[in-house]
Amino acid sequence: MIVTAYRLLCLSGIIVSIYGHLVALSKERDPSYKAACDFSSSFSCSTALTSKYSKGFGIIGPLLGQDHFLNISNSVYGIGFYALLLVMGGAQSLAMLKVNVLAGGISCAMSVYLAYILYAILHDFCLVCVTIYAINILLFVLSAVQWH
Repeated sequence: MIVTAYRLLCLSGIIVSIYGHLVALSKERDPSYKAACDFSSSFSCSTALTSKYSKGFGIIGPLLGQDHFLNISNSVYGIGFYALLLVMGGAQSLAMLKVNVLAGGISCAMSVYLAYILYAILHDFCLVCVTIYAINILLFVLSAVQWH
């Protein structure tokens, strides 16, 4: 049951990340675009998904340059991350379980960092972002439970 829940969360992460990426692309192409998750000026996923923190986690661009190949949408990182976890999620070896717990821990740390930016810097509530944070926490918990 844990493996099934883990895989469903990974699939959910992929779907939400794809949606987030499509919102960002649509908003960049058409500044008047209003996403389904844009409810007000302070409850807007497109605000967060098109901010300077939405690419390279707001870290890669300033360090390596805005045009660096690693300075891509956080949503694209999410798609790859959840796809990788989906593939690894069925593994029962102790080593793979440890990798899943480590990946979950790192994703939770990044979620805290991005949640801080969302709340304290952008003064926004992003439903897509918060959903991703919840998925990350649940994946970490499931990995830890499965490991022990």
